[in-house]
Order: sequence, then C-alpha cells, then structure tokens
Amino acid sequence: MSDIFSYILLEDIPKASIIHFFTVFAALSTIIVIYKYRIAPEVKYLIFIVSGAAVWAFAYGMEFMSTELESKIFWSKFSYCGISFIPVFYFFFTKHSAGVQKISDYAK
Repeated sequence: MSDIFSYILLEDIPKASIIHFFTVFAALSTIIVIYKYRIAPEVKYLIFIVSGAAVWAFAYGMEFMSTELESKIFWSKFSYCGISFIPVFYFFFTKHSAGVQKISDYAK
C-alpha cells in the first residue's frame, strides 16, 4: 500500500525538483545553525550567501515543476534574485575572513 501512495505522490514531481527542495531544506537548516554566530561579520555574509542559494534552489525547483511556459519564465527570472547576490556576498565573506581592510592600495 505504501508503494502505491509514494508512487502517486512522487509521480508528477521531477526528481531534480526533489533534489532542489532538499537543498533548500539543507540551506535553511544551515542558516538556523550558524545564526547564533551572527555577531561576526563573516558569518553575516555567509548567511546571505546561503540565503541566496536557498532562493536560487527553490526557484529552480519550481521551474522544473512548472508546466506552462509563462510560469517557467517567471521562476527563471525569480531565480536571479538569489543568483545575483551570491558573488557579492562571497567577496565580502572572503574579505572579512582574510582580515583584509581595504581592497587595494588605491582604495581609501
């Protein structure tokens, strides 16, 4: 009986969406764990990186599940909300982790 139930539930969901939703769950779990260390600046940036990855994975999973072209385009555009901030916060995360105060000798 449980095989029929799991088949009915997972029949219409692409396997890639399940992986992306698991990634969202893992990212949110990571944020909960590291939130208590938020006083450190690099941890704040790490939370932003993981949040961006969660938004990206959620939107990409929804894009896989969508059947209409308009909704696929919407979720594709929505995923850029997560994608676009990851490199910026990764730069600040590595900068603070390395203890660099200024980017170059010319920056004041």
